[in-house]
Amino acid sequence: MLALLVCSTALSAVAVEVGFRLTGPWIQMPLRGLYRPNPDGSHRLAPDFSGRVVNPEFAYTVRTNALGLREREIPPKRNGEKRILVLGDSFAFGSGVEPEQTFERLLERRVTAASPKETVLVLNAGVEGYGTTEALRLLESLGRGLEPDLVLLGFYLGNDFSDNRPPGVAAKPGVAASPDVAASPSRRQAADEWLRGQLQSFAWARQRSYILLARFGLRSPYLGDLGMIARLAGDDPSAIASLQWSADLIEAVARASGRLGAPFGVFLIPARGQVYREEAASVWAYYGLVPSEQVVTAGNRLLMETLALRGISSFDLLPALRSASSGGERLYFRVDVHWTPAGHEVVAGALDGFLRDSTVLTAPVMAPADSPPVARLSVPDPRSP
Repeated sequence: MLALLVCSTALSAVAVEVGFRLTGPWIQMPLRGLYRPNPDGSHRLAPDFSGRVVNPEFAYTVRTNALGLREREIPPKRNGEKRILVLGDSFAFGSGVEPEQTFERLLERRVTAASPKETVLVLNAGVEGYGTTEALRLLESLGRGLEPDLVLLGFYLGNDFSDNRPPGVAAKPGVAASPDVAASPSRRQAADEWLRGQLQSFAWARQRSYILLARFGLRSPYLGDLGMIARLAGDDPSAIASLQWSADLIEAVARASGRLGAPFGVFLIPARGQVYREEAASVWAYYGLVPSEQVVTAGNRLLMETLALRGISSFDLLPALRSASSGGERLYFRVDVHWTPAGHEVVAGALDGFLRDSTVLTAPVMAPADSPPVARLSVPDPRSP
């Protein structure tokens, strides 16, 4: 009887999986073959990759060029051409949207429309999973060949402080204790990733369960995003150390930009719970905090003040996203943490205003330091196997 039950259950599972594979839509998370390992344990995008991500919230295409960037092929720079290089993580990469919907491409159109006689390229150098250390390494590896006239770094307040945790500060499970050390996934994480990559039925059920739990308030999509911000609001010593280390890393990126002769600026990417703070009220309560403006914006304020003392231009996207969120159109996905196409439109407009109204383009480039806070490490040619 038990053997019969096991066999019937197995056959039913196989039938469900076959049904998903025959009828679709295919759920592809993560994309196989998109990433290549670096010798230091980090990763980079594989060059000349093409694939498609499909899940219940969105579907989009990922294509990389010969340099391993989610960009068109980039020809040699022409006389009079201007280039803005955007570094960052999955927000800069454009997770959840098509290439033409990313804020980089939208910003390029805005800048070109305002100055039709000039050729301006806004280049997407974002990579999913990157912290500031990895962005620095990418800039040092590819920056000279790309010849940027301006370098912009996107800093995601939801996890970049954690990604930039300084050496010696205890890390949460699955997070490296130093930006120079790559974290190894746990057995559970490895199993979860393998099942998502192999079984369409598992990937579908996983995504649907998250959506249902979030809808009924049984699982908050905001908890992880707001942890470090809440700790900064509470003056947690390890959070303050991560903030200072993040500022050191950002300064290292500024100095690397200076070596290229390019001005540098940072734009702060708020977490969803900062924009939709009423939806995240239970999470703020979990940390014992009332979501006042001072609490919700603690990370933004402290980082911008720290960068200003170092002479680094920064811009906070939170006011623009909050203002636009009242219009009714969703700017962040409900389960996935990233911007919708409407969110990218808002960000492109805000960054266009930042470039026009700030002094980031006219400020002197930051002189290279004798001893940058992070040792300069070479990244292999993306075309190498």
